[in-house]
Amino acid sequence: MTFTAFFFSCAESEADKKARENLLVQGHSDAEIQKFVAKNKTIPVEETNFFGIELGAPLSKYETLITKGRIRVEEGIIEVYNIEQGGVEIGYLLPDSSNSELVGNIFIQSPKAVTSDGFKIGTTFKEIVTKYPTVEINNTEVESRTIAKIGNIYYHLDFASNKLELNRNNIPETAKVVEIRIGN
Repeated sequence: MTFTAFFFSCAESEADKKARENLLVQGHSDAEIQKFVAKNKTIPVEETNFFGIELGAPLSKYETLITKGRIRVEEGIIEVYNIEQGGVEIGYLLPDSSNSELVGNIFIQSPKAVTSDGFKIGTTFKEIVTKYPTVEINNTEVESRTIAKIGNIYYHLDFASNKLELNRNNIPETAKVVEIRIGN
């Protein structure tokens, strides 16, 4: 699979960056956000927001952006809500574990998705550690996924480890981000 890389510095002027931030802050319509993304070729990933979808907001608010779907995980098949842009799946979300009517964790796989730090699918662990030397490292027991956590954003890496005491020295600098998660 080939990923195309986009950087804020290359894809966004200061005016575009301000416009993107205003769209997010002001809660603009799905159409306005999609128009902005189409023009700028990037989709902003924020601490609590992706593609205009806000953590903890009612799922019903995003009926035009999400469709019910299923994915296979180590534990079996689970129901999710796919996030789509122009008929292309760019991620998915899970309902909140305490209230199934609200947005829970958001999982992002689109190469167009970029955080304010410039991190995206394909970013290396070395790039993350260079900017955040004390990045928090976690792993999942069942799937042996390695995760770098910065604030409310989790970067799932393509390095598997079932070590209980995983630290950054155990992770190759060449490990790459394969999925971004917003939530907990």
